[in-house]
Amino acid sequence: MRNNKMNKYPLITVMLALVLLLSGCVSYLDRDEATSAYPEEEIGMRNIYVDFSTVQGVPLFKKIGMFSVGWVHPGRFDKTMGALEAIRPVTLRVDMGMGYSGLGSLVGLGSPGDIKSHYGGMTDYSLLLNERDILPYWCYFATPKAVQQQGVSKPENLAPVDYEAWQEICEQTARALKDAGVVSYGHEVYNEPDYADMFSGSWEEFLDIYEYGAKGVRRGDPDAVVGGGGFAYPELITEDGRLQAYLDRCKLNGVPLDFVSYHSYLGRNILDYAAGVQKILAADEELSNVRMQITEYNTVYDKTGNSGYAAAANFLGLAEAFAEIPDLEVVHWALFLSPYDYLGLLSLNDIPYAPYHAIQFYNNMPMTKVAVQNTSQVRAFASAEDDRACLALYNLTEQEQKAEVLLDRLPFKPDRIRCFRIDSEHSSYLDTAREGLDIEFDTEIDAQNYSWSGVIPSGGSVFFEITAEDSSNDLDARPRIGDYVRRDFYFANRLCSAYAYTDLPTLTTYLGMNGNTEGEVSTSLTFDNAADTIQARIKRFGNQETNESTACGIWVDFMVGDACGKTVYYSLAGVDGVPPGSPVTKRDADRVVSADESSFNIDINGQAPEGFEGRVVITMSIKDAAPDNMICIGLS
Repeated sequence: MRNNKMNKYPLITVMLALVLLLSGCVSYLDRDEATSAYPEEEIGMRNIYVDFSTVQGVPLFKKIGMFSVGWVHPGRFDKTMGALEAIRPVTLRVDMGMGYSGLGSLVGLGSPGDIKSHYGGMTDYSLLLNERDILPYWCYFATPKAVQQQGVSKPENLAPVDYEAWQEICEQTARALKDAGVVSYGHEVYNEPDYADMFSGSWEEFLDIYEYGAKGVRRGDPDAVVGGGGFAYPELITEDGRLQAYLDRCKLNGVPLDFVSYHSYLGRNILDYAAGVQKILAADEELSNVRMQITEYNTVYDKTGNSGYAAAANFLGLAEAFAEIPDLEVVHWALFLSPYDYLGLLSLNDIPYAPYHAIQFYNNMPMTKVAVQNTSQVRAFASAEDDRACLALYNLTEQEQKAEVLLDRLPFKPDRIRCFRIDSEHSSYLDTAREGLDIEFDTEIDAQNYSWSGVIPSGGSVFFEITAEDSSNDLDARPRIGDYVRRDFYFANRLCSAYAYTDLPTLTTYLGMNGNTEGEVSTSLTFDNAADTIQARIKRFGNQETNESTACGIWVDFMVGDACGKTVYYSLAGVDGVPPGSPVTKRDADRVVSADESSFNIDINGQAPEGFEGRVVITMSIKDAAPDNMICIGLS
């Protein structure tokens, strides 16, 4: 974050009875089989028509994580754990605060020849997060006391006096987390080196900091997902060559680089910044596995941050767009908790602001988007699964807008519909509304369709949730097929916009061409202690026509020590093409299995080679399929 750092943790009350795709993928009616209770002319009279029987668009990938600085009072970390868990972030980024204060303030004490570190606070909090299926993400910043320059102002924001010692500190920290049993999302080396208030050294000094730091992290934890450097001004470093110099240094010296991270507090400009970074990464085949991470983001950066209900609508205006950027892995909202009464999602009294409710609803929506016909000035997106359907409406215009909504062809027998509002009188603590999420109505429903009309004020949001009678909200019922190690991505041509993304809590992967006829993209999951048998459940959407170059399947690389001992490729039904090799190991398939069923078993125990000790890399890939082709793979 720029010069403001924060304090955190609230006790939060309100929970939506929502659940993600815990059981795999959605079984939808074909449009020809689905029937509407309404004639076409009546549908045309509505300005928002949602057809839940038709899957359409890029899924709503849950990329919204959280960010908190490390110098929050420990009591607030504990106190607000429930509030954090309720919004279901896959990851929480924490700034260590090395060199000044925070959870990492006891890291890197002493001197270069006698480094002393204490990790109790970091590891204890990390394990609390892990217990709630949240993966900690540590930012290695700033310069620790052991390697600070002496006799200067703000030595924590200057380059270390001993890079070898800095490397050792990073190595020891990554090893301490791993040895404590912490399952981490990522390790980010440094924070805003292009912002003078955070780093006063030269760009070359930052490159040294990153190189030594990233190599240290990878030595301490060979499986670590490591990258950096949390750039404050991505638009500037892409234009003046500094980002290219950073990438060149990593390639030249073999520096680990799994992701490039950057920040923004300037609304929709972040989409332009993402395109700029993406263009530079796309120009170099050697960077085909490097993805982007936004490690601090808010629609504003001042005391108006969460000052009212419109902040919720501003968030919704970008959440959908983030999901559609194929190589954008995660967006950390800045902030979850703040020492000031703005920017944070919770007040200093631990009361949720309006954006908290919007993020909670979005992160709990089903991933599979459905068709929305919209002629209104209100923005809308919807999604559904086997027993739940959701719709989000929000008004970014300067006038109130009337929405006439028809929800049609629900893919399950509905039981209840709930409506929630965020506006000046609902769910916005700073607008004198009560502190919880206001339910406008909660009523029974027994038809496959539902109509609603209402007025949404400027900056207001309205949410609908429809559930089946036996709909579950058991957030602990998550698939366990091994000990999660890391997730990776591979982009043959990232500018083609084809996507491959795995939702980690549900182990559900979506592969899609997103309007392209050519393109190849993959995502992989690494597990230790893999289950003897892993079930794969396949759902297909859109046009399934193939050509001679089409390929879609699951690679399973069995690791023996540090090398791959065997590779098995499961070719999905109707797709006979076999790519030249595993995207991860580049190894040709030792065996090809034709997976003709919609559900089949991956026989880990039976396929394992000699010397196999339980580590597998499972990679889902799609190549040159039909433009609207989408494949859903659920693992359990």
